[in-house]
Amino acid sequence: MTNYNQKSVLIIGATGNLGLELLRHAAKDSKIDEVHVMARTPSKLDAADRSLVTSIEKGNARDTNDIEHALRKTKANYVILATGNGKDVSKSDTREATGRALAMALQKEEFSQVQAIVMSSHGASETKVVVGFGIGKLISFYLRH
Repeated sequence: MTNYNQKSVLIIGATGNLGLELLRHAAKDSKIDEVHVMARTPSKLDAADRSLVTSIEKGNARDTNDIEHALRKTKANYVILATGNGKDVSKSDTREATGRALAMALQKEEFSQVQAIVMSSHGASETKVVVGFGIGKLISFYLRH
């Protein structure tokens, strides 16, 4: 039976830049009892980061079944989705596909207690926002005013 007073967090996408930072922060937070990760390639986590987590689940964030399996196994009551393209700024459906897979999993009654947080580092780190039409123009306007 899941203990709803315990804070158990599952981080999906923990091998990326944002996911690693979230993992390290969550591991230091005294209000979080357990930190679990789901990663397509768990071997990308170095020994120091592996030592910070309660468990590592291998899975594809685009696959609803993999997310459901990780939620069942970890009994997490919080899930953080931190998937992206890394330093690749080309157009991709990664965020949409992984967000959809998580939403589909959370529709099941057995996961009704799970709270989700979706994080995005799009445009952060070494990537650049190209100022032009659309959101780039809006950002440019805000930065100037």
